Amino acid sequence: MEGVTNIRGKIVPIISLRKRFQLGETAVTPKARIVVVNHNEEMIGIVVDGVNQVIKFSEIQPATEIVAGIDSSYLQGIGLSEEGLIGILNLHHVLVG
Repeated sequence: MEGVTNIRGKIVPIISLRKRFQLGETAVTPKARIVVVNHNEEMIGIVVDGVNQVIKFSEIQPATEIVAGIDSSYLQGIGLSEEGLIGILNLHHVLVG
């Protein structure tokens, strides 16, 4: 856990995806963001390297068993948008393990 923050009077824990996936620590840059997600009725902040945009998917397909060497249990599916293909994380597996 990286720490906590207060969002609208609610204490929200903050975690790092870099640490969760053992990618090594890097300095926080101006592009880094905290993405707040709702998991099991609880808000959790996730530190990410950056956010390019928010996308609404026209279609979501299941993830294949092996996706570029990553355990597919971390992926909920693959989103299809006008911008291309985007992996969608399985929040439960990422957060709980």
